[in-house]
Amino acid sequence: MSLKDLHLVSRQAVGLQPDLDVSAPISLDALAGDILDLYETGLQPGVRPEWISLCPFYTVKPGQVTVITGVPNSGKSIFLNALALHCAVTYDWMVAWCSPEHMPYADLGARLLEQYYKVLSFTSGQMKMTRADILKACITLKSRCYFLEPREENPTLHDLLERCTPLLDQGLKGLVIDPYGEFEHRIPDGMTETKYISWLLGDIRAWARKHAVHVWIIAHPTKIQKDDFGNYLVVKPYDISGSAAWFSKPDNILSVHRAFDQPDHTTIHIQKIKYREIGQKGSVTLRHDSRTGTFHDMPPDTGT
Repeated sequence: MSLKDLHLVSRQAVGLQPDLDVSAPISLDALAGDILDLYETGLQPGVRPEWISLCPFYTVKPGQVTVITGVPNSGKSIFLNALALHCAVTYDWMVAWCSPEHMPYADLGARLLEQYYKVLSFTSGQMKMTRADILKACITLKSRCYFLEPREENPTLHDLLERCTPLLDQGLKGLVIDPYGEFEHRIPDGMTETKYISWLLGDIRAWARKHAVHVWIIAHPTKIQKDDFGNYLVVKPYDISGSAAWFSKPDNILSVHRAFDQPDHTTIHIQKIKYREIGQKGSVTLRHDSRTGTFHDMPPDTGT
């Protein structure tokens, strides 16, 4: 099978049409109605995250792709779980998690409930919520939080998108892929890794736009650099394998960084925001409570 045929089959499997026919251009006047609507409403940001200090830099809009990276143990998954849970709780989003690194899912569910109630409850001797609290949260969130187990031993990301089809009919708004490296990547002969990643992320982005789902992808770096004092440097998209595609394809890129001499401080580096209404580049430091997996805005008088 040629690379072109493989691309076509993969797109059709997840409900995408073949690439647009460039011979059928759209005239500007055909878009006039939509442009006038935008004139009245303005270009809209996404929904606001939980942390006020982060809101000017990053909002979450359906139909976009956000890549989150950072050194190991910097809190990427914990931060993303808190962000996605906030979208589910505050904005009534349906969010699906596919997190092979964090199975069994009962463990992940327990950690989400600690973030939900902002209390430590699943460590021996630290029970702060009751059984009734747990059942109440599970019932409240039953139509908002779903977990997707890999259907086969070596699943691909196209398999995962196909598995989301039933949830799309129910109103899926957010998809957590954690992490990219846990999925099988069947790179065709003759295709470079960078080209493959570009093709794959392009399909994920097209799927997100078509179905108005925000897709978050955690991608671990392959290059971890240190400064002269042995401290880890902030991870950039070019530190991820297949770096050029990781920078060009996502709509947004966040890098989570934690200085190990300040474990209760986590800095979110906003490294790419494609559309200005969504936010802007910059960095925000949050206080991290490792006991409950929660994050909090820093008090104004403490600086960073």
